[in-house]
Amino acid sequence: MKIPLTHVSIHFDEDVVIARNRAKDIVKLIGLPLQNQTKFVTAVSEIVRNAFQYAGNATVKFQINFKNARNFIEAVVEDNGPGIENIDEILSGRYKSKSGMGLGILGTKKIVDYFKIETTPGKGTKVTIGELLPDTIKVDTKTVSQWRESLIKKSPSSSYEELLMHNQELMELIEEINRKDKQLQEQLERLELLNRELEQTNEGMIALHSELEKKNKLLEEKNRQLIKEIEDRRKIEKKLRESEELYRSVVENVHDGIMLLRDRKIIFANRGCENIFNLPVDKVIGRDFSEFVTSEDKNLLDKTFIKGDRNECVLDGCEFRVLNIKGEVISVELRVREMKIKDGNTHLLVLRDIRTRKMLEEERLKTSKLESIGILAGGIAHDFNNLLTVILGNITLSKLKLGEDHEVVQFLNDAEKASLMAKDLAYKFLTFSSGSPPIQKVENVKDAIKDTVRVTFSGSNIKTEVKIPDDLWNVYCDITQFQQALTNVLINAKEAMPNGGTIEITAENIEVSSLEMPVLPSGKYVKITVKDEGCGISEENLQKVFDPYFSTKERSTQKGMGLGLTITYSIVKNHGGNIEIKSKEGEGTTVVMYFPAVEVMQKKTEEEKLEIKKGRGRILVMDDEPLVRGAVRNMLETLGYTVELASDGNEAVKLYKKTLDRGKPYDLVILDITVPGGIGGREALLKLKSLDPDVKAIVSSGYSNDPIMAHYKNYGFAGVVSKPYKIEEVSRIISEILDQN
Repeated sequence: MKIPLTHVSIHFDEDVVIARNRAKDIVKLIGLPLQNQTKFVTAVSEIVRNAFQYAGNATVKFQINFKNARNFIEAVVEDNGPGIENIDEILSGRYKSKSGMGLGILGTKKIVDYFKIETTPGKGTKVTIGELLPDTIKVDTKTVSQWRESLIKKSPSSSYEELLMHNQELMELIEEINRKDKQLQEQLERLELLNRELEQTNEGMIALHSELEKKNKLLEEKNRQLIKEIEDRRKIEKKLRESEELYRSVVENVHDGIMLLRDRKIIFANRGCENIFNLPVDKVIGRDFSEFVTSEDKNLLDKTFIKGDRNECVLDGCEFRVLNIKGEVISVELRVREMKIKDGNTHLLVLRDIRTRKMLEEERLKTSKLESIGILAGGIAHDFNNLLTVILGNITLSKLKLGEDHEVVQFLNDAEKASLMAKDLAYKFLTFSSGSPPIQKVENVKDAIKDTVRVTFSGSNIKTEVKIPDDLWNVYCDITQFQQALTNVLINAKEAMPNGGTIEITAENIEVSSLEMPVLPSGKYVKITVKDEGCGISEENLQKVFDPYFSTKERSTQKGMGLGLTITYSIVKNHGGNIEIKSKEGEGTTVVMYFPAVEVMQKKTEEEKLEIKKGRGRILVMDDEPLVRGAVRNMLETLGYTVELASDGNEAVKLYKKTLDRGKPYDLVILDITVPGGIGGREALLKLKSLDPDVKAIVSSGYSNDPIMAHYKNYGFAGVVSKPYKIEEVSRIISEILDQN
């Protein structure tokens, strides 16, 4: 709400003075503090002067503005001039004018509590300035009305009257100055009299003052020396405190355990010791350090505490074993230095917890060992799969030619089952051979876990407790390998409990920090825990459970091969996860697996039933193994296709070019990835693509975990088939590709 007080029209220079005086009368009448009065009056005078100078006329309206429980005295200055260009630059201080235009506006904005300017080129400018009224000034409509009446009475009727009023004020001021001057003269006369009286007294005091001045100077010098000594001492004490605080902060915040020993008694320990001994610092101090040393390392401790020269390094970076309050063995890196201080010989001990480092070293050693064996296993599996391709292909063809009722078919079925078991064995070799991760996709593993548990313990005397939350995250995995890893763990747990019992299988969502678990990157994981009540594993054997062919069971075709946990370890690691085993002999075993999780729902898909699909077309098969080429040729010709063979990539490219030149290229090419001493499938396809960008190719290999097999489309292949394969599988893939054409 705005209530007007008065207004002034500006047409002449003297009107600017009148406006300034009205502003002065108003703020004085309201009772603003003197500083606020000056600011408001100056602001009004500057804006009115600018308006008159640039527009030639203006109107000033004074008003009280009630604004959100805050009261302002405002002056609104309006003119009909040309307006102000570059107003934004003026208000931001960027506008530079030789005439000084804009400085008054910017200065006014800075000194008042409220400032608003509205300008339109060719239509004039409106400036509102305001000063906040203190809370001590109570304002209401009645008070404002009284102020308005008082201003009306006081306002002159003309410029002449205004000038008379100012002259009268000036005369009153001169009269007041004369009166004050007279009073000052009288005071000066009295002072002269007093001075004469004091001169007589001062002469007697001069000598005394001279003596006192000498003593004061001496005292001042002593005081300066004392102050300097105090300041120097304070600076030294401050530096000592800062140095002490710095060293204490470093010692207390370092992760290593630091302690001082005198006669093997702990006289100081930092917070790092708490993490090592699992005991508060105040409980560590005062104990004999020998209490925390394992029996195996006490001899080393005795040799360490041999007196030496001052600051002698008695032990530097030796691996040492200490016990925490729970009796657990903690591996540390120990450094000992003998020091001589005023209270006697003291030993400084630095203990670095190396459990994480040892765990990572063991993990690297384990991985390196598996990689070495994996290279050999991968090569064997590749050759094995080539042989199985020949065997399975010929068995399938024999069954087709003989018919289902032939008496030999039963023997062929048994041979086929044995070949498929051999294929599974080769697959197990490949799971821990070197190479890329398995073929993965987003999987909902809840049903996979339940199905694996159900199948593994079907007909068993063991009770299972399965706990899986409904919101379990999905896992990016090869579901077959995932189930294989879980099956191996469950079988171990089952065989550890021949007399029955309960096995707990738990799945849960968990977020892991690499600071807490260095072997895993930080992120979301599905944690699967299998806990049994079996015989447990000895500490000696626990270090070997992931070694290939290590087993405490009898060897046979179905168990005791020592590959189960090795394969599980490789599967979990190839999926970017981790596996941990905790066990004590006679107390059971707990196996924990971590698989990287994704929060994407995956719909179930029904498994497609494989059947033989025949067709027509010309197919080029490239494989370095003659037996494989023959077996594949027989299968494809049985399916109705015309087949030509090549032993390596170069031969395949030459054959394809010949048919392309005749205008009858092959409908499909099947390429083996690896050709020892020759061009393999990947390089051959690149050359074929340069001849015919529309070439259709299937990649085939005994290395089922080769990156090309996992991401064949990225390498330009239209399909993939892993050796060994059955005729039903290869017929389906060929049919799908050729049907697209």
